[in-house]
Amino acid sequence: MTNGHPVVVGYDGSAEALKAVTWAAHESADRHLPMRIVHGSPRPVFTSTPEAAAYEWDDETIDRACQQLLDKAVEHVRSIEPNVRVHSSLIHLRPAHALLTAAKSASMVVVGSSGHGAVASALLGSTAAPVAAHSPCPVIVVHDHELNGSEPVVVGLDPYPAEPGRTCFDDVLEFAFEAASRRRVPLVAIRVWSDTAADVAPGMVLPQFIDWDAVEEDERITTSELLAGWREKFPDVEVRPTLVRGRAVGTLLNASKDAQLLVVGSRGRGGFASLLLGSVSRAMVHRASCPVAVIRTGREIDEFA
Repeated sequence: MTNGHPVVVGYDGSAEALKAVTWAAHESADRHLPMRIVHGSPRPVFTSTPEAAAYEWDDETIDRACQQLLDKAVEHVRSIEPNVRVHSSLIHLRPAHALLTAAKSASMVVVGSSGHGAVASALLGSTAAPVAAHSPCPVIVVHDHELNGSEPVVVGLDPYPAEPGRTCFDDVLEFAFEAASRRRVPLVAIRVWSDTAADVAPGMVLPQFIDWDAVEEDERITTSELLAGWREKFPDVEVRPTLVRGRAVGTLLNASKDAQLLVVGSRGRGGFASLLLGSVSRAMVHRASCPVAVIRTGREIDEFA
């Protein structure tokens, strides 16, 4: 999936954002790609009183402070990956808008998480979730995760066929196999299936009597067929197919505890970021233990407003 476009990373000066910059720098070096650090800072609209104006900064002062922030991030990249070509961009838009603008010419977009908890989730949702929902390229949300380099890459396999008007699941598998190959680690391919009516695809009706052993065998065959071509394309990758009877969110969250990267597809649709992102991918963005790569599987790219 490497196309020569830069790895874009959002930076706001926080510790979480610096971890995202570090992750993006290593990824840029590994992929031999340039790197672009983006800071979104909309022009303020002041409605304050004349008395409060003395405490307000003018646009030039704000821009200078933002650029100093970016310069520190660039210095950090050069200190850890001196061979990476890195530059910065101050974009006068809200952070999510700024990153989506940069995403139009990016190989991937990297953002930091804000930790765990209700407040953190709200902060994360303001940037990471909208970017993951609308970006035309893969989005990686970097969670604080201690690694030793030997953890596998995990990919969640789509439980339903591709819908009309969408790309196939190949984009997700290509990203996952490439990531495992570059890191020289196994790829754990998890397919979750359920024996409850609540988890069937929309429009499907379960018959009264079901041979669940036969269903599981069908799922196993489908998983094998889904991975077959990619195993041939990436013979260096050790693939570990994992079939789980359960719930997708809980299974993937548990798998993320022992992974260095979790790759998921986004199948959601609709006019809101939560719908566009999809319930499983949205849960991974907010709650996974390791960095999460979200790959849009729809052909159409929705504008974020």
